[in-house]
Amino acid sequence: MNKILIENDNISFDKKIINAEFKSKDVTINIKNEVVLNILESFNNIQNLYFNLDSHSSLKLNVYNNKADFNTNIIINLGNKSSFIGNLGFIATKKCLLNIKTTMNGNNIQNILKVRGISQQEGNFDIKVDGEVLAHTFDNEMTEDIKILNLNEKLNKVLPNMLVSSSEVKANHYVTISSLNEDELFYLKSKGLTLQKAKDLMTKGFILSLYDNDFLNNLKEGR
Repeated sequence: MNKILIENDNISFDKKIINAEFKSKDVTINIKNEVVLNILESFNNIQNLYFNLDSHSSLKLNVYNNKADFNTNIIINLGNKSSFIGNLGFIATKKCLLNIKTTMNGNNIQNILKVRGISQQEGNFDIKVDGEVLAHTFDNEMTEDIKILNLNEKLNKVLPNMLVSSSEVKANHYVTISSLNEDELFYLKSKGLTLQKAKDLMTKGFILSLYDNDFLNNLKEGR
C-alpha cells in the first residue's frame, strides 16, 4: 500500500484516494471535491484531527486499527451539499477514548458515521459522539451507528448525542454493546469449525463488513 506521510498540521486534499500515515498529533485537513482517506495503525498517533469540508465536497474516511490504543478527538465541519461517510473499525487491547463531533453548516448534507469496536485482553472503549444540525437548515441526513463487541467483560461506554435545531432533518442513531452470539457460534461449530476458528471468523466479519472491496484490497496489500 502506497502511503502519504502527514507531518504538517494543515493540509488540503482534492480528488484523491489517500493512504495516510500520521506523524503529526494535531492535524487540520481541508477537503475539496471527492476524497477517500484511509488510515491504519498510525491512528494511534493522532490526538486532534480536524476536517473542513467545502461545499459540494465529499469525504469517505476509512480507519482500521487492530492494535488500538488512543485518546483522540475528531472534529468535522460540513459545508453546504457536502457528504461525510466514516467507517471506523478498532480492535482494542488497551483503553481507547474517542470523541467525535460533526457540525452540519448548511443544506442537503449527508453525515453517516459507523463505528465498530472489539474489546479484548485489557482493552475497552469510551466513545462520545456529538452530531449537530444548525437552525434554519433543511434536507440534511445524519446517522450515528456504533457497535461494540465485548470479548473481555471490560466496561465499555458509548454516549451518542444529536443536537438538532432544525425540524427538516432525517436523524437516526444506533448503539449496541454485546458479546458473540451463541447461536451463530453453535452453527459455525456444526459446520466443522473449532470454537476458536468460529470466534475468529465472527470477529473478523464484525469489523471488515464496514468496508468496501477497494479498502479491503488495500488492507491485504499493506499486511
